[in-house]
This record gives sequence, C-alpha cells and structure tokens, in this order.
Amino acid sequence: KNSGKEVETNRASRINKVRVTFNVDANNNSISEGKELFVAIYKPDGKLGRFDGANAGQIPLRSGNVVDYSDRVRFNYDAKQGNKIVFDWKDYDFPKGEYKIDIYQNGFKIGQSKINLK
Repeated sequence: KNSGKEVETNRASRINKVRVTFNVDANNNSISEGKELFVAIYKPDGKLGRFDGANAGQIPLRSGNVVDYSDRVRFNYDAKQGNKIVFDWKDYDFPKGEYKIDIYQNGFKIGQSKINLK
C-alpha cells in the first residue's frame, strides 16, 4: 500500500510489488558456498518480464539451449539447513493474468511456479 504497509493480494490493480519466495533444500552431500540462481518471470502475454534494477541476461542450459532470465540471485548456500530466498520486483504495471516463474541453476531448471492475478 502507499502507506508502506505490505498486504498480500491477488488483484492486479492493487499490486505495486511482487515478492518471490522459495526454499533451497539442505543437502548433506553438497558444499556450503556462494551460489547463483537465475529467475525468469514470464508475463501473461508470454514475454519475459524485465524489471527496473534487475540483472537480466541469458544463460546456456546443459541441453544446449539458451534461456533469457529476468534476474540473477546470489546467496551463501547452507548445505546443513538450506536457505530461504526472498526478493522483490517493484514499480511495474502488473496486468491481469497468469505469471510463470522458472528458476535455473548450474544449467538446469530446478523449480517453477505460477501465480494468477485477477
């Protein structure tokens, strides 16, 4: 809201920020170190979302294809406890419809989700 209070909604006309949250699971066979995830958010028209302040680009996949991404997220991975990743996209006119979110790491798609704004 304009008052600074955050309220969760699914109405496109009331949104001025999208907060993306997901968990990276613990893995005792992995090493705790700096990691980098690539997030692609597709708008309802199927085009890749480009947001102010985001670090967009392209990454090659292990399949040989190249994928555009909306933002890159760097974090310190904790192999024993996992991590909760949270980031925001602000100041964008969010049209009604279904948004698709894909997450890539190390050349593989490791997660996906959809949100529907009315």
